[in-house]
Amino acid sequence: MQEKDLLQFHPPYGQVQITAKAKATGYTDSDLSNVVVYDSHPHLAKVNATTLRISNCRAAATSYEVYANGELKGTIAYSGEDGGTLDIDITSLTLTQSAISTFYVKGTGTGVADNQSESVSLWVGSNVILGVSGLYQSEPALTRTDDAVGKTWTMSNNVISSDFDSLFPYNLMKRHTIDGDEFVFIPELYLRIGYDTNGYLTDVAVAPLEMTAGENQVVVHVDAFYFGAYGASVANGKMYSKTGVARQYNTTRANFRTYAKARGEKYRQLDLAHMRVLDFLWLIEFATKNSESVMWGYTGYGQSCGATDSLTVPSGQLASQGRMRWRYIEDFIGNGLEFFDGLTGYAATDDASKYNDNSTGDLTFPSVNGACLSALKIDASKPLLAVPGATVNNSNYNTFFCDYARLDGSAVYYRGRFSASAGNGLFCVYGSDASTNYVDLGSRLLLTL
Repeated sequence: MQEKDLLQFHPPYGQVQITAKAKATGYTDSDLSNVVVYDSHPHLAKVNATTLRISNCRAAATSYEVYANGELKGTIAYSGEDGGTLDIDITSLTLTQSAISTFYVKGTGTGVADNQSESVSLWVGSNVILGVSGLYQSEPALTRTDDAVGKTWTMSNNVISSDFDSLFPYNLMKRHTIDGDEFVFIPELYLRIGYDTNGYLTDVAVAPLEMTAGENQVVVHVDAFYFGAYGASVANGKMYSKTGVARQYNTTRANFRTYAKARGEKYRQLDLAHMRVLDFLWLIEFATKNSESVMWGYTGYGQSCGATDSLTVPSGQLASQGRMRWRYIEDFIGNGLEFFDGLTGYAATDDASKYNDNSTGDLTFPSVNGACLSALKIDASKPLLAVPGATVNNSNYNTFFCDYARLDGSAVYYRGRFSASAGNGLFCVYGSDASTNYVDLGSRLLLTL
């Protein structure tokens, strides 16, 4: 088989149909091959916080138009050869500051067909760091750090008003409909995670740009993803996130995993790493480890999806201890428990190809007795895999994380609220055997990018 660079035969950008014919002296020409559609356009990629790079430039394209959020922001000259590159310094453009802009480029010149690059989103402006500390202290209240100092939230008539509504990443956590499913978009972000000598979490911060890690801190990059806006429903062997349908219960974690994967390679059920991203954002916004001091969530189970659609704000509840949503995510707490993947036995992983119920993973953690959760424990190599790390005896569940948790070698784990028990809540974690399929136990759909 011979490979051939088609760039030399292709006009400057656009779409053409290409076929091939074999020819040789003394032989009859072959039939034409199958038709291949070749689409050529400039490519755009992020280099760093202030630079974008155009590749697959064409000599005939003597300039490139730069668009941000659909608006032409500038034109950059190009005088190179076919296949060259061209860097864009976004600080030279007039852009909205302290916001994410979505860029694309178009090559222009004599004989150049209509074209457009892929879109690339980039934070414009200074970094904004929102953080909290006190994660391993008995007092549930957390201390705001960095640019979060002075920020607050209030609830009135079951509606939450928050200073974080206009701040990254919360202002980008919006509803998106994809192939009929309702998701909440979680943008690309950075987390700074602090820990002590035991690996117990001490502080966490979020920012649109990379932060500097101090002593006993690690900075982790999180790719954008979509989080199911509703609890999982199942139809025809596939998992969905839809309003107006019944939540799926009475199903094993392995079957939920199969139903999610049946949607495509980018789909999965709720997993530990993505779950913790949302948990950390909750902690940062509300500055408390006691989720009940914000919202309990529905203290039962079995309710259908869509009850909170009547709310006109990102976060709120229908009633105290009733159905709730946070950042458009219905039942973020309550209306039953939810399985999560990535933790089995004492082993954790963020590699979806390794999700199983067989106690194997990338990291292993020590056993933790079931009681009031006092610490989340990490390995700095994979800090999103925060597992129950320590507990204290406190039957009132009014200290540390104020929720029950254990790490006991169970095949499967699940979390949340199914009753009015004080031990239920956002950080409540139970374990059981692989065949578990309770009437109050469901899952949730994720879509990775």
